[in-house]
Parts: sequence; C-alpha cells; structure tokens
Amino acid sequence: MKNERVKHLVKAALLFILLYLIMFLLFSFLGLSISDTETYMRWDSYLYHSVAADGFTCYYDEAQANWQGNAGWYFLYPLFAKLLSFIPGLGDITFSGLLVSALFLFAYIYILDKVIGKEEDDSWTGILTILFFPGWIYLAVFFPMSLCLFGTVLNLYFMKKEKYTLAGLAGILATASYSTGMLVCAADLIYIVQKDVIDDRSRLKKLPFDAVKSCGIAFSGFVLQQILVFLQTGYWNGFFLVQEKYGHGIHNPFDTLAFFLTESLNPKAVRELGYVNIFVFVYLIVTTVIFVRKKQYKDPGTAVFYYYAILVYVFMLVMGKGVWPMRQYLLMSISVVCWKDCSQRTKNVLLCITSVLSVLTLFMFAAGLRI
Repeated sequence: MKNERVKHLVKAALLFILLYLIMFLLFSFLGLSISDTETYMRWDSYLYHSVAADGFTCYYDEAQANWQGNAGWYFLYPLFAKLLSFIPGLGDITFSGLLVSALFLFAYIYILDKVIGKEEDDSWTGILTILFFPGWIYLAVFFPMSLCLFGTVLNLYFMKKEKYTLAGLAGILATASYSTGMLVCAADLIYIVQKDVIDDRSRLKKLPFDAVKSCGIAFSGFVLQQILVFLQTGYWNGFFLVQEKYGHGIHNPFDTLAFFLTESLNPKAVRELGYVNIFVFVYLIVTTVIFVRKKQYKDPGTAVFYYYAILVYVFMLVMGKGVWPMRQYLLMSISVVCWKDCSQRTKNVLLCITSVLSVLTLFMFAAGLRI
C-alpha cells in the first residue's frame, strides 16, 4: 500500500514538472518573463484577485446601464490565495494564488493517477491526454480550474467507492470554486440513480440518503457562495445580477453550437478557437460512440465521467455565446477515461492531437485572445 502511494506520488511529481517545464519553455519562446506574475494573469484572474483583496462587490452603473462588480466569481480560490498570503514571504496575493493553483494541480494529477491507474495498466497516455487537453493552461495560471477539477475527480473517486459523505465534502471544492463546478452534483445524482434504482432496486430506500450525503452536501458550496455575496453586497441575487451583463441565461443550444462550429469561418472571430470548437465537438461524438459500443453505461464508475462531460457541454451551449468555452473544455477532459478500452494506437493519436492544440491554447492565452 505504501509502495503504491509512493508510485502515485512519483508519477504525479514527474507529470507536474513536465507540465510546468513545457509552460515555461513556451512562455519564454514567446518572449514572456516566467518570473513576472503578470504573465499568468488574464481576464477573470483580476476579478478573482479583487475578491481575494477586497471581497465581493455589486453595484449598478448608470453610465453603462448594467450591474458591475466581482460578485459573479466564486470565493474558494480567492480565499485560499488570501490565506496563503498571510504566510511570511507570501504576502503578494498573485503569487500565493499561483501557488494555490500549483498545489491543487499536483493533487489533481495524483488523484487522476489513482482513478485511471485502477482502470489501466499503463495510465501515462490517458493522464497526459487529460492534462494537455484544450484549455490546459488554465490549470497552472491564476484561475481556480485545478482546484475545481481536483474537487470534481476526488468527488467521483469517492462516489465509486460509495463513500458518499466524503464525496459530498470533496464536491464542495468544485461547487465553491467555479460556476460550472456545480454540475458535479448532477453527475452524482445520475450515479446514485443508476446504483440504487437501475442496478439494484433493493437499494431504492437508500437513494434519498445517498443523494443528500453526496450531491446535497456538494451543493452547499453554491449556497455558501450566494450567502457570502449577500452578506458583503446586500444583494441576495448579486451573483446573478453581475453575470447577467455577459448574456448568461437560457438560450437555444443549437444556435450556440452553430456559432461555435462556424467561428473558424468568421474573419472577425478568433479562428483558432473555432478549430478547437470543432475538435471538441468531434471528440464528444467519438467518445459517445466508444461509450455505447463498449457498453460503458453498465459501469457507473466509468459512465459518470462521460455524463459529467455531456452535462458541461450542454450547460455551456444553454448558457449562450457569452461563455468562454476553453475552460468548459478543460472540465470535459476527464471524459478521456472513457477511451481506456481503445487500442494504444488510438489513444496515441488522441494524445498527439491534444498536444498540438495545447500549444495553440497557450499561444492564444499569451496573446490575450478570447478563449
């Protein structure tokens, strides 16, 4: 048991070093300073930073005729960054936030290896594909994605072990760090319905208790976010008021899908993102074919990763064109678990494609393009 833990830690350390080494080399190639914390800050990074520094804000701007502030961004990542900044030598919130990203990235890689290692003899290819999926750069910069994904995978790990209370507590890390993170609650519920209703009806009476212990506890992260926003801004719906200006809401998902898939043809759009959009769409179709042909729906432990990816993709489309898709794609990356039954050649092809797109992703991030 101890040797197995050491094996996971060593593999996580090697992959962690590899990811940062590639990031540093590419940033240096682009002429960016890897020692300057501003290199790792883009867009929402400054909003998370403001939450850490000053708390939540929400106010109506008469000039722009909309609600402004940072109440639309979650509290857990900024909280961890703020707490670390109190440690002597870590007084800068930006640096402490980057350290939070690094710590949870290492933990994420470690739990990924534990999950995939149970399914495959050689988990290197699968983990590398997940880590270098489009959007990978968000794992190591000033964003809560490594925290959210660690909480998500840890939640699903405990769900598979039927340790539902621990799964719920792990899920809070996801639901209190990023808006899409709350979808882990829906994935948990699907898993429980399959276990307690479809697979073994004798467990039906356990369903409400299992649901409360897993997705119920996990959902408290979202509730806590709304309470904190209310206490600091006075608006019970401050989160939604701020999000409204980005056009987030209920939209026709087919319109959003058409927009994403034709973005590469629009000279006024970020064409590179359009290519990534097409890849993810095709990837999801192929994954669905694998999921059905390999009858992975019979294994709740594998199926839940697929369901989570579908939930994220549909949620993104329903939320509309205002959603920046790359972070959603990063969350979907864990569905690579469904490729475990494919041939090594097939898995290598997928890894090659995602590796190329990962470089493109970093270039787009560095250039400040919409991703």
